[in-house]
Amino acid sequence: MDEQKDHNSILLRVLAHDLLAPLTALKWQTELLVKEGVPEAKRIKYIESMQDSVEIGIVLAKHAYTASSISSGKFTVQNQDLVLPESIEKALKAIRLQYERHGLTLEYTLDPEKGTRSFDGELLGLLVWSIAKFFLSCAPTKSSVSVQGLASPDGSSGAYTLITSVAHVPQCEMYTKLLNGQEYEGVDAGVQVEVFASLLKKITPILNATCTADVQNESLVVDLVFLPQAQEFAPSVS
Repeated sequence: MDEQKDHNSILLRVLAHDLLAPLTALKWQTELLVKEGVPEAKRIKYIESMQDSVEIGIVLAKHAYTASSISSGKFTVQNQDLVLPESIEKALKAIRLQYERHGLTLEYTLDPEKGTRSFDGELLGLLVWSIAKFFLSCAPTKSSVSVQGLASPDGSSGAYTLITSVAHVPQCEMYTKLLNGQEYEGVDAGVQVEVFASLLKKITPILNATCTADVQNESLVVDLVFLPQAQEFAPSVS
């Protein structure tokens, strides 16, 4: 129980820290915008940047709310009919700037998918954030993290696979065992990495998904598979 409480506090602390970045950027952009003599082209650029900061801030605030609801055991699933690749892309966009600030790149290509699926969009966003933060925590500096979304062959709402990978990760085997729920020995993975892995394990079943990790060609590869059958309504998560 104490370890769980510690994980919860760390998770919320990480989210609060992430939220500071768009808020600080918004303050800076506002100060630039109100200066006298700002050319119209720059004003438009500042306003667009402010809109991006606001959108990222809203996404992160929703992540914090969802994470705290899960931690307190008061989370209730609210499914909607949504387009899965579009929801994934929205979540990836919210964390891409954070990668750049850490000297990493986040590249993604997502196959389109016909039709919609019934799932909780906020929960999916937190899931994608958790995967992205896991890789951000273990990827070497100046690495490129690749995300590839693969739809079923006919493009329908069958299984949709999200493959995230990065090359040359130290102690790669340790991270795969951590994600796969296996015992590992050696260097401590780090509390934050353990927190993100724990969150992934909690969320994937609710979204009717599976998450497995492997080492392929000296790269850490995580496969997140959204299964065809829609998840039955789950009243709460503890």
